[in-house]
Amino acid sequence: MKPKFKNSFTSIIEKENSVLLLLEDDCLEISDPDNEFISLINQLDGNQSLAEIALNLNSTEEDVLQIIIDLSEHGLVEDQSHSEQTHLSVQEKERYRSNLNYFNVFSNLQNSKYTFQEKLKNSTVTVLGLGGSNTVLSCLAGIGVGNIIGVDFDEIELSNLNRQFLYNEGNIGRLKTQIAKEELDKMNSNINVQVLNLQIKNANQLSAIVKNSDLIINSIDQPSILSTRWVNFAAVKHNIPLLQAGTGGRKLLLQRFMVNSGGCFDCYLIQILKNNPEFEDELRVIYGAKLEGRNTAFAPNVAFLAGLLSNEAANILCDFSHKENFSKTTEYSSLSLEKVASSEWHQVDNCPTCKNMVLTQEPVELDTLISIAKEEKRGLKI
Repeated sequence: MKPKFKNSFTSIIEKENSVLLLLEDDCLEISDPDNEFISLINQLDGNQSLAEIALNLNSTEEDVLQIIIDLSEHGLVEDQSHSEQTHLSVQEKERYRSNLNYFNVFSNLQNSKYTFQEKLKNSTVTVLGLGGSNTVLSCLAGIGVGNIIGVDFDEIELSNLNRQFLYNEGNIGRLKTQIAKEELDKMNSNINVQVLNLQIKNANQLSAIVKNSDLIINSIDQPSILSTRWVNFAAVKHNIPLLQAGTGGRKLLLQRFMVNSGGCFDCYLIQILKNNPEFEDELRVIYGAKLEGRNTAFAPNVAFLAGLLSNEAANILCDFSHKENFSKTTEYSSLSLEKVASSEWHQVDNCPTCKNMVLTQEPVELDTLISIAKEEKRGLKI
């Protein structure tokens, strides 16, 4: 071990008989009448072993180690020897230097900042739909997600260019998959980008595509609701977290489905139907429809959601949010970008997908979900 004090995240103020450590969201005051603590911090430069530090301070390794462990619990110390043990190349360390600085917030003596980058490097993310998720693709490639699978079948149109910035006017008429791969390959030659020019028509078709993924990001919106149920079914089948987002006139929506620990998308629909019976009529109207001419994708809002999606993806892939195994829907104002509502979704006992998946290759019919919601509501009254 070569302990290093993370002074980049801490302001150190020396007082007469103590030391103040000003952290991002806390302040620690440590008694130090003889400047022993300041002397220790100065020794934690990442170049010396525990034995060397103890010798320089005329102290015991046990006493020095205990202080270092205490500092590590506050996120103030890392083990510099991890730099010598990582599988990241010199080029990757330089490329992802800002990533590593960010990951240093979460590192300690046991968990190296390099480990988080290695997790991204070894991850596979499937992105369904390369239009609305265009900026997400750039973020994933930029932070170093090692394997990206992109699926789409559309050609680039002039109307895409207001928010899909991987593409340009010279790309109009070409396949989104082809241009997306070309641009991502130029952006980061360290990653593997695979694209499939394919129109998704059922869950079974999706299953083979996503089965080895660590995360699915869904940007397919046609046919309405049904396409998300296909994605959800495949995600549940292979136990893969699912993220998606959407834009409205005044609201922006971010959804995370931890499909086999929290509720899946079908659980979400059942609970919405149970709590809002009038939603049934609206759902029947839009279910399976191709809603054209209603896209409200305004570039700043799309970029905002792309940042949230990418950040949530990193949280899941790096296991920053390992305690958050619930599914969640968050709404934001499209004008202020403030969070206006947040709901957690838990598994429905009678969910035909994540709780009682039968040996079928496709989700149950919509009428079955509606019937389950009504049964749930009747059971609630009892």
